[in-house]
This record gives sequence, C-alpha cells and structure tokens, in this order.
Amino acid sequence: MVLVDHEEPLLAADAVLNANAEAGRLACRRLLAEGCRSIVMVGRDSFAVSFRERWWGCRMAFDEWQREDKREPAPAPASLRKWTVPYGSPSWPHSLCKRLDTAAELPDGFVCANDELALELSRALIERGTPLPDRCRIVGIDNTAASQSAPLPLTTVDLAKEWLGMRAVEAIVRRLGRPEAPPEKIVLSASLIVRQSG
Repeated sequence: MVLVDHEEPLLAADAVLNANAEAGRLACRRLLAEGCRSIVMVGRDSFAVSFRERWWGCRMAFDEWQREDKREPAPAPASLRKWTVPYGSPSWPHSLCKRLDTAAELPDGFVCANDELALELSRALIERGTPLPDRCRIVGIDNTAASQSAPLPLTTVDLAKEWLGMRAVEAIVRRLGRPEAPPEKIVLSASLIVRQSG
C-alpha cells in the first residue's frame, strides 16, 4: 500500500506527499518580497490537512521574515491573519463575498489555500472595482489550468501533482521488490509560478 498526498500515523506505509507547508511558505514570502505588510490567508483548516499545513507554512514564512527584517529605520509593522470561509459547502463563495464586504480594511496581500479560492476572491475584488494587483495581490496554491487562463492570470504555487502519481507507482514497484524495507515518505517540492495577480 502507498498513501498518496495523505499520511496516516498509525499505519506503517509508504507515502508520496505534496510539500504543502513549503507551498504556503513560498506564497507568503512572495507577498512579503513584493512589499505586502498586511497579509490574510483564506481557507478552512478543517476542510483538509493540506489547508492546515499551508497555513503553517504561511506562519513560518511570516515569522522568519520578522526575525530577518532588522533594517534601520525599522520597517512598517506587518500582520498575518486568517479568514476562515466554509470551503466545501455550497455557500462558500457567498461567505467569501460577505467577508470582503464586512472587512474594516482590505489587506494588501492574500494567500489562498487553493486556486479555486484565489480565483473566486480575484473575481469578487474585480467586481467591487478593486485594482489588482495594485491595491492587493493574490497568490493561490495548486497551479490549476484555470489559474493560467483567468482574466487576471493567477500567481500560484505548483505542487507537481502529475509527478505525485508517477512517484506513487515507483513506490509500489519498490515495495513489491523489497517488502522488508522500512516505509518511506517522498515529499515533492513546490515551486512558485509568478503571473499577474501577485
């Protein structure tokens, strides 16, 4: 048995995984590098472990940036917050729009837990007349086909999902040939794809 994009702590099995924390870290670092100092992560941790890991990656990048940024004069204060939307329910786009409408102030950067959230956020902001990326930048995660063909092509993090399946097949072949070998975890690296949104 080989687990794909999932870990089960009570099961001694090979696993082929996406670098979800790395993806969140890359997305957040991109926004910080572009001068964003008010960043919001949009997602729902309870929807998937990968969403929670992506949030951890954002937190890690933000904490690293705060430790590294010791310039004189002191830089402007920065913040990282989270907007939880009921992703996975039919009403999540409405909830996201409501969150936008009730925000006291828009951040200057958004990291979304996946491209679908990012594309919906982009659409809603453009509909409200928010100039993107001048007023705020958006970075998604997954590098879906829609992210490239969107009216405002989406900056995103690619998780090499095609390779995930290939490496899983390789892991099965390895396991069949060496059933006594200890379980392995294969984590595929993430890479930033810069487009117009961020």
